[in-house]
Amino acid sequence: MDDPKPVLSEGQANALLAAAAQKLGKSPEALRAQLQSGGIGALTDSLDEAGRERAAALLNDPQALRQALGDPRVQAVLAHLTKGGRRDG
Repeated sequence: MDDPKPVLSEGQANALLAAAAQKLGKSPEALRAQLQSGGIGALTDSLDEAGRERAAALLNDPQALRQALGDPRVQAVLAHLTKGGRRDG
């Protein structure tokens, strides 16, 4: 069976990781290590119970995650992050 196409490009994933790390007051490397070890608590601790449940459901459903990441608004945010926050196109 073929590996599924990545949901994010490497640049988008790195930009998203850097933005999340900054919001959480962590280094991107520390956040990456935590996520790779299966810990998403750093991302969900600031959410209310309903938000944690929605995040868990989204992360556990690859199809829903792909759909969410395909949303034009999400794509715009990722493009903005990938460009380092520049607005010059």
